[in-house]
Amino acid sequence: MSLVLKIVVTGILFIVSIITGFWLHSIGRPLSTLMFTVHKLTAIVSVIFAVLIVSNQIKFTHPGTSVIVAALITGICVLFLIVSGALLSFEKPGIQMLVVVHNIAVGATILSAILLTGLLIR
Repeated sequence: MSLVLKIVVTGILFIVSIITGFWLHSIGRPLSTLMFTVHKLTAIVSVIFAVLIVSNQIKFTHPGTSVIVAALITGICVLFLIVSGALLSFEKPGIQMLVVVHNIAVGATILSAILLTGLLIR
């Protein structure tokens, strides 16, 4: 499978995760079990695919420092997404602040992933 096709499949999974996340937010609590499961599974699979793609590219193409830095920044953003998403699944006071952190992490992940993708396919 070509690099571009792998990136497209991973991107589609990430977009599905974002769409189901917005849907979960809009319907509120109690969370829909189906949507929650789809959201978590697509997020996990897209992260696994992205890690495999980036690690293989780093291993076999020996890219410059910019790719490694972009991969680290994207990884940190994804970590914030996972932690804030896990905390959002619990009903706790102060959840609005977590929603803000999660939304910022989504935007930062999108931007850093676009940058990383551009660096990988050039």
